[in-house]
Amino acid sequence: PRVPDQDPMDAHAPPAEPNRGAPARLAPRPLRGASALARCALVALLLALFVRGFVLEVVSIPSASMTPALEPGDQVLVNRFLYTGPRLGLLPRRSVRRGDVVLFRPPFDRRQEFVKRCVGASGDRFGGGVLPPGALWLQGDAREGSRDSRHFGAVPESALEGRVLAVLWSRSGAPGARRRILRQVR
Repeated sequence: PRVPDQDPMDAHAPPAEPNRGAPARLAPRPLRGASALARCALVALLLALFVRGFVLEVVSIPSASMTPALEPGDQVLVNRFLYTGPRLGLLPRRSVRRGDVVLFRPPFDRRQEFVKRCVGASGDRFGGGVLPPGALWLQGDAREGSRDSRHFGAVPESALEGRVLAVLWSRSGAPGARRRILRQVR
């Protein structure tokens, strides 16, 4: 017998279960969640490695050779793309200028990285001669305690790793260290 006022489509639907308290929970799909998390972590890791290797890097200042601009313990942000990146137009690129504070590998040991200020470029007179094309004269701001171009000569532009942009934070105990945090390096 047909029940009056019943929609013919409802006849094909399964009967409703009586309410038995809390709603039933679906079992989690651990493989999908773990797999998605692993993919996200991998993408984040690859992106971080790309950014660190080719665009931005945080470097610690180990010595007082750049005092007062940078103190030992300052953590600085370096733009690795500015001098060495391809000319694609996506990120700014330019030649090094006098006054830039740069990260470079010294000619006597390519495994080390130094931070110094560019005080001379091609055509300038330094060290008893004129700097040839593609050569830079790099010195620390604390001249008396800096191992720089006065000791090892001109540095080729190809040795540049990047430009120091800003102090991100400081582990320095120097007076005024907190005022230098998030400050552009000039």
